Amino acid sequence: KGTAEGPNGKIERTFVFKVDGNRLTGETSSEMIGKSTIEDGKIENDTLTFSIRVNFQGQQMKLQYKGKVAEKQMKLHVETDDGSFSTDYVAERVP
Repeated sequence: KGTAEGPNGKIERTFVFKVDGNRLTGETSSEMIGKSTIEDGKIENDTLTFSIRVNFQGQQMKLQYKGKVAEKQMKLHVETDDGSFSTDYVAERVP
């Protein structure tokens, strides 16, 4: 589960990752946007990248994620394709 600061307060998102070699798949979900499928996912060493497509207030957007995995947490930077929004998540493994 990850938490970020948004313009209207905290944003929470759940990430479910599946790794096969250096290929990253899975899905994310949040109360605000719902579920999204991970696209273009890659992982190399401790760096991962992926994108998701979301419908936010009737507008289709592609969000690009890039992050680093550490033993107990993951830090992810996310931004829209057009650069109009970006934020940083800190995610921790949930049992």
